[in-house]
Amino acid sequence: MQKEKIAYQRFTLIAPALNKTHGYTTNAEYFRNISTLPVTCPVTGRKKIYSARTYIYWLHRYNLFGMDGLLPGDRKDQGLFRALTPEIQARIDEILKKYPRIPNTQIRKRLKEEGMCDDSLSQSTIDRYIRASHHEKKIPLIHEGKDRKAFEFEYSNECWQADTTFLQEINDRPVCLMLIIDDASRMIVGYGFFHNDNAENFLTVFKSAVSTHGVPKKLYMDNGAPYANHQLEMISADLGTQIAHTPVRDGAAKGKIERLNRTVKQAWLSQTDWMSFECLEDVENSFRLYLYPEYINKPHSSLVDDHGKMLTPRERFCQDSKLIRLLPLEKVDEIFTIRYERKVRTDSTVQINKIKYEVPSELMNEKVQVYMEPTDHEKAWVQDPFTKKRIPIRQVNKVENSRAPRKQRMKYPSASSQNGRT
Repeated sequence: MQKEKIAYQRFTLIAPALNKTHGYTTNAEYFRNISTLPVTCPVTGRKKIYSARTYIYWLHRYNLFGMDGLLPGDRKDQGLFRALTPEIQARIDEILKKYPRIPNTQIRKRLKEEGMCDDSLSQSTIDRYIRASHHEKKIPLIHEGKDRKAFEFEYSNECWQADTTFLQEINDRPVCLMLIIDDASRMIVGYGFFHNDNAENFLTVFKSAVSTHGVPKKLYMDNGAPYANHQLEMISADLGTQIAHTPVRDGAAKGKIERLNRTVKQAWLSQTDWMSFECLEDVENSFRLYLYPEYINKPHSSLVDDHGKMLTPRERFCQDSKLIRLLPLEKVDEIFTIRYERKVRTDSTVQINKIKYEVPSELMNEKVQVYMEPTDHEKAWVQDPFTKKRIPIRQVNKVENSRAPRKQRMKYPSASSQNGRT
């Protein structure tokens, strides 16, 4: 199709000479006249000036072979990459060997950062080289499943999406990344790296997100245990946040955060020397260096304002700052506590997760509500069932209790026993 476009343009240029409609005495005079005018290529858009001899050659080719004679031939350097020096090609091969899953766009970015190329080296050139030299094959995705429609909420904090993606291992322990993303702005409002994918860890991420970015109207998640539990339901109810779950085994229903998981793995994880990490703190420090410059503060192709300008997730999120509902940190701390119902034992203790806590003896044998920080089990309170006040409690220290004085109940002799004395 592209060759045919070029052939047709050549025909329109020689047609006046073919039909003698140019108004000049000779064809040579006509060709000399148009040889001073630039011609825009219908494929590349580049402008070029052709000599009169070129036009005469095209006319000759047309008279011999028709339109086939005007078709451009294959380039002599086809299959070669003139824009890629041997050094650049070697560096691309080296990057791909070390990070086989790295996106092509990140390869070009690395080359620019290392000073090996500038903006004149196009992404398509790198893509063609990788396809040719590394035999990259694009397998078309076959859509099998539900009929889906793209959706997007209008304002920030109308809906958050949450998910967990598993990465690699550190010291033979799995590492997972819990993410919360704002639907309208694609802003990452909360994240955390953990060894366990459980409800307490997600509450930690959720609390951090609410503390810094406000309260969402809706929380959209799958049906996994971290996202479908009584504690999260109660906390969300206190916040005024509606919980919505995707259909069972339908991760594609929350496409934005699934796409973010893939972006994180391609743009960050694929370029990371995972073996250099010794703990979760090392992982988080590396991720933070990527997160702000390469995602939060980078223009997003799906975020475009009324003037056609691409916005960063941060810019888009801040557009709706007047609509964001922030809570005092004290209120957030009060809401984000895990609740348990327990009966106080006769030794004035309650037991939670095999840990005993001391409770005021006045509540012995009473059913009480116990509140606890998700990540700090040292911070716990019990609610007095009568006054509704929260009373701090602490874990039982048996050694300390062995030294503490007890309140003794005094037994006084009865009147009958006194009368019986001699």
